[in-house]
Amino acid sequence: MKINVIALFFLSIFPIVAYSNSQSFFYNKGELKVKLSNEDLGKTISDLKNADAEHIPHGMEGGSLFEAELVEKLPSDKFGQSNWLVKLNSVILPGDIRPGAAEIKLTSPKMTEGGINFLRNKKYKIFAVKIDGNFYTWKGLSVESGL
Repeated sequence: MKINVIALFFLSIFPIVAYSNSQSFFYNKGELKVKLSNEDLGKTISDLKNADAEHIPHGMEGGSLFEAELVEKLPSDKFGQSNWLVKLNSVILPGDIRPGAAEIKLTSPKMTEGGINFLRNKKYKIFAVKIDGNFYTWKGLSVESGL
């Protein structure tokens, strides 16, 4: 059984524990933990690299897909999750991004729980899901982009 990102979107107000034989998601009141198999991670990265306005990968329809670059690293939240402010270069699938938004804040789980790290002077294609008012992204949902 595959767990789609959309499951997090619809069930964001309740604690979630979702498992398959290759991946798991845990979300509870702001804390996100994600584990993906190497196979799922490779497929997700490949899908993201090839995504554009005409080709949105299955399972990404419920979120936001955009190209962005790091503005600044923000303080971590109470769970130790990283927060980032990114500048939107182009929005491929707006999802919950406000029309005309120039920047958004992203939250990522701790590195040991599926988190990612953004670097200055790099451009990224990012998929994010808005849960409880915050945009979340995690390992496999951000790739360097050749903007």
